[in-house]
Amino acid sequence: MTARTKAEIIDTANTNDVDVTEGYPVEMHKIYVAWFLWGFYSKIAMVVLMGITSAVYCFAEKASIIVGSISCGLYISNAIVWLSCGGVWRFSKAGVIAAGDKLDRQAGVSNEDWES
Repeated sequence: MTARTKAEIIDTANTNDVDVTEGYPVEMHKIYVAWFLWGFYSKIAMVVLMGITSAVYCFAEKASIIVGSISCGLYISNAIVWLSCGGVWRFSKAGVIAAGDKLDRQAGVSNEDWES
């Protein structure tokens, strides 16, 4: 079952005598927005860390190498986890439905209406 809001899906589940599991239904829009913001702010953090590394380089070259290595390691680790979570969320059952992969084109629907 799918719906646009959590309230609609709960009403549909109650109408059809379906038990709603705790934590469900999942609002994928909120997950996608949180995932996007996580990625956006990680890029901002990397720019800040590059500035800090550059400032440290002016005073201590060896320390800047250490700070830069730690920054890059954290950034790469974050990117791997970020992409993994995004893939899991996107290709989960709820993510596939939210992305529109399960849409069926009904007979008699014009190309313009289907695209909109």
